[in-house]
Amino acid sequence: MGLISWIKSKHYDNKLARANRQIAKGNTTKAEELLVSLLGKQPQAVVDLSNLYVKLTKNVQSQIDTLKKIVALKQYVTESNNDEYNNVLSPYIDQVHKNAEKLFSEEKYSDAVLLIEAVKPYISSSSFSQQLSQYHAYYSFSQSILTSDYQQKLSEVVRYLKQYENNCLKDIQYFVKRYEEKQRYVRAISLITAFIPTYPELKDTALSLIVKVVNGNDFDKADYCTLSEFVTYSGLLQDAASELVHLSSEEADKKNYKLSVLYDSFAAELFSNDNQFNFNRCTHIAEDIKVRKATNEVNELFSFANRQKLTAQQIATLKEIIKAMVASIVS
Repeated sequence: MGLISWIKSKHYDNKLARANRQIAKGNTTKAEELLVSLLGKQPQAVVDLSNLYVKLTKNVQSQIDTLKKIVALKQYVTESNNDEYNNVLSPYIDQVHKNAEKLFSEEKYSDAVLLIEAVKPYISSSSFSQQLSQYHAYYSFSQSILTSDYQQKLSEVVRYLKQYENNCLKDIQYFVKRYEEKQRYVRAISLITAFIPTYPELKDTALSLIVKVVNGNDFDKADYCTLSEFVTYSGLLQDAASELVHLSSEEADKKNYKLSVLYDSFAAELFSNDNQFNFNRCTHIAEDIKVRKATNEVNELFSFANRQKLTAQQIATLKEIIKAMVASIVS
């Protein structure tokens, strides 16, 4: 090393020492200025500046900014300072990742996504990829439950869950439970529908939710008229109609004809060509008219029965029900 080079080296070493004294005094702005001026001149400056950036990190955005700053310093890394530089960068990446996990556990999904996205370029593993998709799914879900215009966010939830479809059952069940708590039954049905082929055990949950919608309990809309308005999966549609036929019969046995008539009206979308179903439906309507003594609805009942092409014997049975109603009114 020549004399001039030696003098420069001593000057840079002294400047580095001054920077570290400024850090000790808490004058970080001045320290950063000195360390930046030493980049490419004093190898230790890269390491000390990286450590300073870590020390100054506070909130979520500053964690992201700090990572960008440290990575940007890589252009000044040489063989002599490479190990020390990586001893700052690698633990910091791990810390940001852990902070993302902590925020996720606290249901702070927006911030968790920001941090896990920040470390994505530096972590490559299948478990991390699943974690990344999961964080995005939870963030999109948290947005979908808050807005009335939920379709886009719900589509995002499905898209991210599909990225780890074989391991997402618990997450789907959690989302469905949260939707149920908010009476967003149609949203839950839409989510389940996308995964029934993978998780057929979800179908029973979907059927119970469909009944709640038919009963008019969905928060977003209480006046659906047909199953196909909110059930898009053909296999589920058929099963839902069959379930409503079964429930209608159970309610009729309990003489709750009003509910039977409601369930029949939805099931009819798929069973309108079934004569036995049409007869049972008309019978339930007749019994409901009888209970309510709604004589003004009798003519419409028989018009409806004729449109359903009931047999003469079936029509006669309906007339007996109405005859009994008239007798009870007269008496």
